[in-house]
Amino acid sequence: MVQANLHHLWRDGGPLILLFMLAVAVTMFAGVLALLTFTKDNELSQLVPVLVATYIGGSVNFVAASQSLAVEQPELVAAALAADAVVGISYLVVLAAASGLAALNYNPDTNSEIVVDNSDDSTLPVFASLPISLAAAAFIVAVAQALVWWTELDSLFYLFIITLSVLIANAFPAFLGRLTIAPKLGVSGMYLFFAVIGGSTQLSAISTMFLPATGLAAFIVIVHALLFFIIGRILKKDFATLITVSNACILGPATAAAVASSRGWSHLVALGTLCGVLGYVIANFLIILLFPLLT
Repeated sequence: MVQANLHHLWRDGGPLILLFMLAVAVTMFAGVLALLTFTKDNELSQLVPVLVATYIGGSVNFVAASQSLAVEQPELVAAALAADAVVGISYLVVLAAASGLAALNYNPDTNSEIVVDNSDDSTLPVFASLPISLAAAAFIVAVAQALVWWTELDSLFYLFIITLSVLIANAFPAFLGRLTIAPKLGVSGMYLFFAVIGGSTQLSAISTMFLPATGLAAFIVIVHALLFFIIGRILKKDFATLITVSNACILGPATAAAVASSRGWSHLVALGTLCGVLGYVIANFLIILLFPLLT
């Protein structure tokens, strides 16, 4: 999050960022539709906003959303994680196959090529980057905790963390961009959270909730895909761009960039990364502040 440079997002993303916002809006609509469809199941209803947050930029958002929305049952969180993994991998396979077909008749528009400008490519060595990253993270968490204490709004703890991280990222973009170990530390922390959830979960409870949670996750992704690709084609967007944007929205920047690169869509690699990072920034704000109004 400390490398979410919003200036680069809008400067390099251009109008295609608006297409990503369309994908986000479609995912939000799919979540509202899922709530209306699964209203009789209270446990599944709790998972809807968590999965919607996950499908606006990828699984990185799962941790903050599940904690902010107070989904406290380990079995429910573990079932949602497993469902997200199954549905996410399945959707990645579908997008990879579709990208192969799209690549056959795709002529890229060189005028739309997006190049991310990294004016300072130097990175700090690990022995310097590690303590600075940990100190920055500790400072952000401490300030967020102080804001929670001051406002008495426990549910906004993760939003405070995201806001502070983005503010610092845009105040010192060149320096923080050199902390290449910071994203790796963040991903490691996310996996640690998943391990703790798995260790405190009963397998029998997961087996009970796994299929319903998988059905819910699949419902949201399928509605997203149908509406986004239909609307995208009505807007005369090519399949390569639609696949990359949808990939960034549902699965995150890493897979979006990987699929685009594997098909030779070099001008879409940066787009996929930028869209996924934008999803990191906005997902939890939308789910915690806006989603309740929509429902």
